[in-house]
Amino acid sequence: MAGRSPSDIDCRIAARVGAARAEAGLKQCDLAQALGVSPAQFQKYEKGQNRISAGALQVLADRIGQPITAFFDTAEGC
Repeated sequence: MAGRSPSDIDCRIAARVGAARAEAGLKQCDLAQALGVSPAQFQKYEKGQNRISAGALQVLADRIGQPITAFFDTAEGC
């Protein structure tokens, strides 16, 4: 399914990832390293330009100290 654009839910998750990271006082580069991706790739996740996997969301939730469901609790989008 290469080439598919992020959906509305992907955009809402992306916005919540960025907000949760900022609220936790973490830098993009720190979370990028935790995921094993470049800071540029992590920025694309936060902007909703690239989809983020469920496994990566779990790693982020653990690092941020929130349940994975926190990424699904917002209506914000890109």
